[in-house]
Amino acid sequence: MKKENNTPEKQAKTYDIEEYRRKKQRKKWRNRLITGLTVVVILVGVAVGIYFYQNYDLQGLMESAKGSSDSEGTGTLSQSFPVSLTGITPLSISQSGDNLVLLTNEEEMLYSGGNAGHHFNHRFTNPVVRQAGGRILTYDRGGYGYRIDSGSGLHLNSRMENTILTGTISEKRSYAIVTKEARYAGSVTVYSKGNEEILKWYSASEQIADVAISPDDRYLAVACVGFEGGVLSSKLYVIDLKRQSEEAKAVITFSGALPVALDYKKNGQIHLVTDVGVGIVSKDFSSQRTAAYANGLYQYHFTNDRTYVLTTDTNSVSCSILMTDGETEKVATLKGEVLDVSDNGKNLFVLGKSVITVLDRELSATGTLKVSNDVYGIEAIGGSVYLLSSNSLDVMSADPEKAEESSPASEGENSAPQPAAS
Repeated sequence: MKKENNTPEKQAKTYDIEEYRRKKQRKKWRNRLITGLTVVVILVGVAVGIYFYQNYDLQGLMESAKGSSDSEGTGTLSQSFPVSLTGITPLSISQSGDNLVLLTNEEEMLYSGGNAGHHFNHRFTNPVVRQAGGRILTYDRGGYGYRIDSGSGLHLNSRMENTILTGTISEKRSYAIVTKEARYAGSVTVYSKGNEEILKWYSASEQIADVAISPDDRYLAVACVGFEGGVLSSKLYVIDLKRQSEEAKAVITFSGALPVALDYKKNGQIHLVTDVGVGIVSKDFSSQRTAAYANGLYQYHFTNDRTYVLTTDTNSVSCSILMTDGETEKVATLKGEVLDVSDNGKNLFVLGKSVITVLDRELSATGTLKVSNDVYGIEAIGGSVYLLSSNSLDVMSADPEKAEESSPASEGENSAPQPAAS
């Protein structure tokens, strides 16, 4: 008997062409969407990277993110005095509030009351320090980076699009950065203490020498190298920051003078150090005068109410110290070499070879402090005088009687600057 085959026949597979086309189209659009989103993410990443590169120091931000142990209170510098600077190139010491700021070719450290505080590597080729209001502005002259610190740590790590020429910070913590410009001689960008741009001022053809901000943050003063009738001059532009206008409220000219440095005093006066004298501008910009000096400019020193200028004769046999508070001037002439000066608000300290001469507010000598003959920089803060040499940073009492008992051992012949015979 033939066995009946009851297995159902295999049905032929059919295709829905329209459905196939729709799936293919959806896949194509899905691939396009993924590709488009990938491109957008890449572009956003590049844009963010460019923004941070132009406006922030990425290495500094990365170091800050690692924690304060990587940038504060550690490193090659000692925590106690004397601080060994072996293998380090010290550049300057300065005052910020109650802190001493030590700047070297690689590092910056704050000392308060003899104790080491905030410390960091600045990574700048040509670092310059400006300080006011308890804040420290450090910028790389000829570079792009700058940062703002205080005794409590880092507040800002940023950079400019163009190379930095100079900068300043005010008592109320606003700050200004001067940069080169492709189509101008230079520009000044002013920022609030919250790091928001307030104003950008351009100089079309005159080289910007220095800037200063008034103690109340109302005015920006810009010193430029100008020409009047073919004669070299110092041009001083004053801009009202509250108006946020580039138009100058006042323009003051000191003919025949080359601008060197600019400072705003607490009484609102502007002091402009030039190669031939100190230009003094009144608070309301209505009057100006010059405290002139005959000898060559050697050094200057600003305080919040005074300007000291050191000048030397052609043979450097004597040094004259001109002090002006904007109202009166006093002059003291000292025999011998003068290396540095510092004012603690009570006395002026004048560093010579292996000794510091202490002068009162009238520029009369009141005593001396013996120091090592390799000390070339000093900073007087309160009752202490900090001493900088090529291989160490030390501290001593500012009182000659107390310092006599514990002063660093002096070397060589005592060669204090002596008041010149009248």
